[in-house]
Order: sequence, then C-alpha cells, then structure tokens
Amino acid sequence: MDIGPVHLFHARVVADNGLQAIEALRAGRAADMKVVLRPQNGEHYRIYLADAPDDNLPLIPSPLGLPGYNDPS
Repeated sequence: MDIGPVHLFHARVVADNGLQAIEALRAGRAADMKVVLRPQNGEHYRIYLADAPDDNLPLIPSPLGLPGYNDPS
C-alpha cells in the first residue's frame, strides 16, 4: 500500500556508526557510507504524512498492529 511521502522526526537521535562515518568523511571515503540513526532510550520515531493538513494539534501515536512490532504507547 502506497501512502505517499512521510516525514520522520525525533528530537534525540544517536548514530550507531557515527564515529566511523566522521572518519570516512574526513578521509574522503564516505560516498557509499550508510549511517544508522536510532532514537535514544528505545523510543520511537514520529512519522506523519507529508501531504496531510497541519491542524496544529500534537502528534498522537496510532497503533499499527504489525506482527513483530511493539507499538508505541
């Protein structure tokens, strides 16, 4: 199912391989480098539809009900 473009947001993100990425950038070897970003403390990203109108209300988590995925509370 294609839901269209989304935005991903979190205020506290950690790069799993951040030091290696910085070293690769400094050495000029980062062209194919992938950086893995994770929210801190086991929290979840906020994902919202890019084309949805902004109603100025806070983002409230919606359970997805996907097998093997723990929905945020």
